[in-house]
Amino acid sequence: MPVISVIIPVYNVEKYLCKCVDSVLWQTFKDIEIILVDDGSTDGCGKICDEYAEKDSRIRVIHKENGGLSSARNAGLDIARGEYIGFVDSDDYVSAEMYEKLLAAAKKYSANLVFCNIKCFGENENGEEISWVSETCGGKRGLCLPNEILDDVKTLRAFYPSACNKLYSKEIFTNIRYPEGFWYEDKYVLLDIICVANAIACIGDSLYYYYMRQGSIIHAAFNPKTFFRLNFKWKYLNFFIERGHDEGIS
Repeated sequence: MPVISVIIPVYNVEKYLCKCVDSVLWQTFKDIEIILVDDGSTDGCGKICDEYAEKDSRIRVIHKENGGLSSARNAGLDIARGEYIGFVDSDDYVSAEMYEKLLAAAKKYSANLVFCNIKCFGENENGEEISWVSETCGGKRGLCLPNEILDDVKTLRAFYPSACNKLYSKEIFTNIRYPEGFWYEDKYVLLDIICVANAIACIGDSLYYYYMRQGSIIHAAFNPKTFFRLNFKWKYLNFFIERGHDEGIS
């Protein structure tokens, strides 16, 4: 059985898919399986996935009807065989050392959840490419207790809730799945994941590469995601109120 299962949801990203999959195939840590979940793509992604599976035995492909990002991640979780789970979005890519470093931190600190930083790319108003580091660990390094992290999560300024800059022990997902039919699904399950983690480790390396394209719906002044943003913030507020820790939540 592989040590790490990397789940890549795929939907109409023909332009970016090869760069994404190659970055996972070229990991310095080789004992992985890659689960490509073709979520009803209408472009050439399904064929590309099958071609990769023919070339490398570590790749497994699921073809399914379109159900959204959460549905695709859940389909991957249902068949994952690794001791650890990672996620990569199919229009992003990762450092060749990402999973080697995350796994080393998991072993060193006996942690079942490990974070790294994210390097973001985008364009300014002049069309020039710019980049910056998203300090997802709030400046923390090494071993952290879940309660420490919950204190930072309250502000939503630390521990960026992307599913993709982390390595998880598979047991974390025993009773957790991503909510389907929602935006901000990463944020919905973040608290649940932290609460079942025994120990969490943070490393300062920026190992996940996320491209923020101009014109994306998330950058619009107003978009349907506004309603889901309010929804997950309501969940956060209730979570901390129930525990008597609502002071300072934003």
